[in-house]
This record gives sequence, structure tokens and C-alpha cells, in this order.
Amino acid sequence: EEKDALLPLNEAEKLAKDAKIPEDWQGLAKLGGGLRQSVLTKYLALLKAGGMVGFLAGKFPILRDRLIQDDRFLFKVATEVLIDSGCATLAEVKKRGPAFWGEFEFYLSDLVVGIFLDVALVTLLAPTCMAGATNIVKVAGKTKGLAKYSQMFLSFQKSLPSAVFEKSVKGLRVYTPQQRITAFLYKGLEYAFVGFACGLVGQSMANTA
Repeated sequence: EEKDALLPLNEAEKLAKDAKIPEDWQGLAKLGGGLRQSVLTKYLALLKAGGMVGFLAGKFPILRDRLIQDDRFLFKVATEVLIDSGCATLAEVKKRGPAFWGEFEFYLSDLVVGIFLDVALVTLLAPTCMAGATNIVKVAGKTKGLAKYSQMFLSFQKSLPSAVFEKSVKGLRVYTPQQRITAFLYKGLEYAFVGFACGLVGQSMANTA
């Protein structure tokens, strides 16, 4: 298990200086008592580094949380895409032979779907950082109807580790074996849904080619 100090929002803003604390983290700090200093420091380092990594970390929370937790996240995504796309291309060339260029649009539709699935797989299975004591504002009791059930589902989703072997954080969140098993099944359903959706898109692209 890991242990980390929580910084109140005013101290976090002082540490950030000219950088803006993400809005979701501001709400998290107010609800959970502060932000983890190590997470905030890594976030600021990503912004300071600039380039594509700094841009992605500043604009897209889904990537920000993964880049903070694993500085090799983009490398892993690129490796998965390059290896899978390369192998798929070689297989398509061998299978289609001289007809490859005549059927290039079918190969291209398969390639695009494959790349999206590769990115989705690595992203879904990548661990995310825990910025504070909780990752969601609990307002389920204040909502009604569909909004209430949506909030309950989101609370359930956030209670699970982002990856089966994600480390517990002492004093903030400790994952049980049951939660890890549930996360394994849930991630499988997520990837199955993404695969089904990509299959429909790929088939539509092939039909219109």
C-alpha cells in the first residue's frame, strides 16, 4: 500500500503557482479534504514539460490520470498499435495477394477499427492516479429518477480499481479481493462493448467502401 499527504486546496494552488488546478480536482479537494501532493507534483511536471504530453495532460482528464500514474502510458499505446497494425498488414498482404491494392478500402477499414480497439484496450486496462480521498462527489441521495441511477452507477464504477492490480492507497482507498474480481469482470464487459461498437462501425465502413 502507498501513503501520501493531502494538501488543502489553498496550499495546492500555492504549489501550482500560475498553473490552474483542474476543475474536477478542485471539487475533489473540497469534498475529500485535499489533493495528494505527489499526484499534483507529477501533473505540474507534465504541464511544465510541454509538447504533446503536456497538452494531453492539460486537456483530457482520461489521459491525464493515466499519464500521471504511468509515464510510459503513451509508449505502451504506441507499441500496441505499431505491433498489431504491422502484423495485421502483413497478414492482409499475404491473404489478399495481388488483389491487396484493389481491396485496399477493406483493409483500411479493418486497420482503423483495429487501431481504435488497441487504444481502447490499453486505456481501459491502464491504472489511473487517485488525486484525493475520493474520486466522485456523492450526490446520489440528492437526485431522482434516471439521474439518481446514473449517479449510483458512476459511484459503483469509481469504487472499483482502474486495473485489477492497482495499488491500494493507505488511508484513502484500500481495494478488497472482491472489488478486484468485480473490476476484472467489469473491464471485460467494457472491452466487449467497445469491440461490438467498433465491429458495427467497421462493417458500415466496409459496406460503404
